[in-house]
Amino acid sequence: LSDGLRTRYLLTSEISWRHASDNFPGLLRSALSDDTRKGTYGFGQWRATPGNCYHPVRLQFELYIVKGLKTSMLPTRPNRRIRYKLQRSATALMLALSLGCAASAASYTRQGYVLWHRGDYDAAVSAFDKALKTDPDDAEAYYGRGRAHGGAGQYDAAIADYTSAIRLDPRSFDYDNRAVAYEQTNRWTAALADYNETIRLEPRRASLYVRRAALYARAGDVQKARADLATAAGLAGTEPSIDYLNSYAWILATSPSPQMRNGAEAVRYATQVSDKTAKYNAVGLLDTLAAAYAENGQFDEAVKWQKKSCELMQQAAAQAVAILREMNDRLALYEKHQPYRESRASLPD
Repeated sequence: LSDGLRTRYLLTSEISWRHASDNFPGLLRSALSDDTRKGTYGFGQWRATPGNCYHPVRLQFELYIVKGLKTSMLPTRPNRRIRYKLQRSATALMLALSLGCAASAASYTRQGYVLWHRGDYDAAVSAFDKALKTDPDDAEAYYGRGRAHGGAGQYDAAIADYTSAIRLDPRSFDYDNRAVAYEQTNRWTAALADYNETIRLEPRRASLYVRRAALYARAGDVQKARADLATAAGLAGTEPSIDYLNSYAWILATSPSPQMRNGAEAVRYATQVSDKTAKYNAVGLLDTLAAAYAENGQFDEAVKWQKKSCELMQQAAAQAVAILREMNDRLALYEKHQPYRESRASLPD
């Protein structure tokens, strides 16, 4: 492999749609860029160099992944054709490992991302552990292991891994995902600090302002929440992203601040997302759609979509026990004709 030849591959990941990327073409352009860790809105990327353990079988693995991505923006539960391509790509990677690449940290990191997408979080963590044993300074492995820990509901471990990735190679998505983990563990001030840093690094990304607005709304600071939403609306333009629409719908449906809730608008935003992704079964999107219907008093629809969301989550990532429990708790509320509310947050004045 000559010094000038760059080979990249894309790895599917579990897409948490409440924090999903803008659109598939953008993902593809981002992941094919020169920036080694740029393509991370649900995807991992690697740039080959002579020092990396490279093998023709891995090229086959990369081609399977790219072919799979060209057919669909992968949902949390890919359709049969995409699953088949993912299985072939995973098999190719395992073969590459068995043909003399087992000592490569990059090989284990890529294996970890494949397992993570498949919802096998324990196996993904094990693969990332091997990568980090081989290369303790692999920021991408720390980030991937953090996502795997987060998927399994192990948020303290996820925070530790994101912190390690930030120490080695700080990127906006490290702070973004650590902020989410901080929220899950009720560390509101730390979450706000990470959202602030993410926005500093990516000031043009509308969905980041929506997520920070959600935190402000949970803390009862409606003025700051509305200011962030206004900024987000200006950045989103006439063709808002799926992430923006889904995050906005979630606030309108579930905020503990009554001034922020609007059931009809939540349904409008959530159904816009559904219209954009009609052929995909995305757990996070359906979870939001159900919450929107519940806030609007349409509990039959809420139960219908929440059951679908829980079913898909169970099939896609059975190890996500904590997330499944939360989703089933919301389903129980809808069956009692009660909407879901986010918990209150506490932020310093």
